[in-house]
Amino acid sequence: MARKYTPSEFLKEKKLREIPVEKEFLIKFKEALSNHLSPQSDEDPESNYSSSVQALLDDTFYKGKNKIKQRKGVNTDLNIFEDNTTSSLPVVLIEMKKPSEQKDMLSLKDLNRKALHELVLYYLTEFVDNGHNNAIRYLIATNGYDWFIFEETLFRKLFYTKKFVRE
Repeated sequence: MARKYTPSEFLKEKKLREIPVEKEFLIKFKEALSNHLSPQSDEDPESNYSSSVQALLDDTFYKGKNKIKQRKGVNTDLNIFEDNTTSSLPVVLIEMKKPSEQKDMLSLKDLNRKALHELVLYYLTEFVDNGHNNAIRYLIATNGYDWFIFEETLFRKLFYTKKFVRE
């Protein structure tokens, strides 16, 4: 099941310690966090939060490498594409929720929330209806502050392999 980490616990994970991180990158990431994830009004539409997360990801990890955008004709809030075009396949599907929409956002105690239901729908739409997109690697539900990241293999095992779901 899910485990909650404090930032210091997460940074102590052995896998993370094996990956060297340059100090300049950490500074850039911290700046991007403060620039793009500043508190917003509850009245702001969800698309403002999507734009903030898109800018954060673009400025820290993906600029010039992978396009981050909503895909035309598909309802995912954000996609990270294989390359820097939206004509390539999405490799990450992202469901956004406003921080004030806690009843719809996943929690460690309750994953059975609207955000997960929408991720399942996005996954099945992308994988089944759009020609078995084998490029999908991760599915993410976030409100910008809490991030639930799932490997595609988990969704395939739990949802796609179930006959009643495919029908």
